[in-house]
Amino acid sequence: MRKIHSESSQKIIKTEGNSVENMEGVNDNDLDIEYTAPRWKMTCYDADDNIFGLDTLDPELGIEIVKVSIPRGDGLGINLVEFKRMSDRRDMTIIESLMPGGNADKSGLLKAGDSICFVGVEPEMERTEGLSLDDTMDTIRNVCPESSSITLVIKRLVKRQELTVIFVNNNGDEANYKILAGSNLRSEMIKKDIQVYDTRTKRYDQPYITGDCGGEGICGTCLVECQYGNSLLNKRDDVEQMVTKKRPNNWRLSCRTIVGANNRKGSVKFRILPQRRWNDNM
Repeated sequence: MRKIHSESSQKIIKTEGNSVENMEGVNDNDLDIEYTAPRWKMTCYDADDNIFGLDTLDPELGIEIVKVSIPRGDGLGINLVEFKRMSDRRDMTIIESLMPGGNADKSGLLKAGDSICFVGVEPEMERTEGLSLDDTMDTIRNVCPESSSITLVIKRLVKRQELTVIFVNNNGDEANYKILAGSNLRSEMIKKDIQVYDTRTKRYDQPYITGDCGGEGICGTCLVECQYGNSLLNKRDDVEQMVTKKRPNNWRLSCRTIVGANNRKGSVKFRILPQRRWNDNM
């Protein structure tokens, strides 16, 4: 094990045997580490327990989460790098490179630039987000040492794909927009001044009044009809299934709809305010 410190790049590298100088850290999105590292931000989840998590600073980048189990025999074959964040003084440890032919490389699931968030053997997982390189390495070595393999949960910055989203009103007028994958439909409609609510539609949670819940997902009034592209949307959660139980299968709550689920591009078409066509005031 050797340790390299570079003042200019403010990073520390640890490697198991192989030299890292000639290993270029680039992931399949052509986002190299020097590009992605400053685009992470650290968010405090719980100040009392000192729990921090990584999010993206760049609205054009999304986060992909991957879980992989790797054999421990002959080492994991992962080279880690620590970036000292000057903005919040928090440490950030990410994968610098994978050793060719090593256990991590053979998994086919890890890439340079990934950040290791949890390690362990399920259900005993330890959080490593916001830890220094030394603390991350110690956690990997010491968690469930009797196990022949270890599970890693990583976060990866990826370019958000662009989708064509078409909105049509009940007069047949259409408007086309480019929307980044992972966007909340209601939020995008509000940004683009597309009508979300019909004030005559009675609420699901309070059926004797009208009005909306402000995007909490419980009133059931921000309805849209997906005419095509349903496979590019997230699946209904339990609340949306309950609220739309008596609605047609292709009706969604815009506040609980994510466009471009799994970061896929394509085209989606929605009819806004579909309840108006049925004179639906329920």
